Amino acid sequence: MMSAREPRSGKGFLASRWSLIAGAVVLFILLVAFARAYYQNYRTQEEIRRLKAEASRLEAKKLETLDALRYLRSPAYVEEKARTELNLVKPGERVIIVPGDASAGAGGVGQPPKNMVESKNISSPRRWWDYFFGN
Repeated sequence: MMSAREPRSGKGFLASRWSLIAGAVVLFILLVAFARAYYQNYRTQEEIRRLKAEASRLEAKKLETLDALRYLRSPAYVEEKARTELNLVKPGERVIIVPGDASAGAGGVGQPPKNMVESKNISSPRRWWDYFFGN
């Protein structure tokens, strides 16, 4: 008679069905962990690429803004604004006023538009009517 604890002939734990299942579970867990790490690495690299592109875009915008600021602080800009908005001239310059034509809409350079001159003689209710409903 054989005893109950007698080793099986040629089969150990590594050759059993349970060891195969345990190995498959461990392999599956390792594969899932690897896939998660790979995906996280991919997302991180994409975020790095996106941030580098945004940094480049912001750097270009910064340079553009600095150029605009440099121009706004320059004497050329100050002179341009003084001439166009304040109608100033340099000492020794002559100013020539050319009367405007009808297509310009204004009475000429330095003159108010004709509709402003005419509106002085119109009553206040009529001005409001014209403002909301036109002429």
